[in-house]
Amino acid sequence: MLVKATYIAHSGYGLSIGTNFLLFDYFEGRIPEGDMENAAGRYIFASHSHGDHFNPSVMELAQKYPDTKLILSSDIGRGDVRLDRGGFYEDGNIRVSAFGSTDMGVSFGVEVNGRSLFHAGDLNFWHWRSESTPEEVADARARFEAELALIKEKADGFDCAFFPVDPRLRGRFWEGAEIFLQKFNVRHFFCMHMWEHYDAGVKFLHHYTGQTVIHTPRKRGQVFEIDI
Repeated sequence: MLVKATYIAHSGYGLSIGTNFLLFDYFEGRIPEGDMENAAGRYIFASHSHGDHFNPSVMELAQKYPDTKLILSSDIGRGDVRLDRGGFYEDGNIRVSAFGSTDMGVSFGVEVNGRSLFHAGDLNFWHWRSESTPEEVADARARFEAELALIKEKADGFDCAFFPVDPRLRGRFWEGAEIFLQKFNVRHFFCMHMWEHYDAGVKFLHHYTGQTVIHTPRKRGQVFEIDI
């Protein structure tokens, strides 16, 4: 199946898969509304209320396309579906599982058109080594791996995963992504949460030696077409 993934900005991606369009964590940038308009099923996801993951304008977008389903973390005050960690939604077209985060809100596992997707939101190994004690770093890793273990109970892998590669962590800033890919069988990995420092994704691409195909955007609006 041909899948079109459009990088919008930061952690925002628009995904056309089959007759469906999924929008994840939009906060700014140009939404591929042509893809959205032509879709039979439309879904907008927001993993939490932080300003770099959620823009209230998506409410207006949902009104513009009345059949759009808003699937939001419960810390966002309104939406068709509001999910906490462990929550679940199904409508006969799509299945959504809300997993945990190591910051705010949730991460999303999605099954649609027979394919499996994962959007991490702010789930990551946030190891602020320059500011934290070794004990704090170890605790951060333990909390991250505990969340991954809970996801592992539900899924061994994903066709596509969207995951932070945040250069603000410095040093081995890709470590969370690396751990994630060690634990899950992922066919296509999309870098996000790079704050437009696109060289971070390139550095991770050059570092990674596994079997997963790594996709790293180099500009807003970049389109990736993959067959899964």
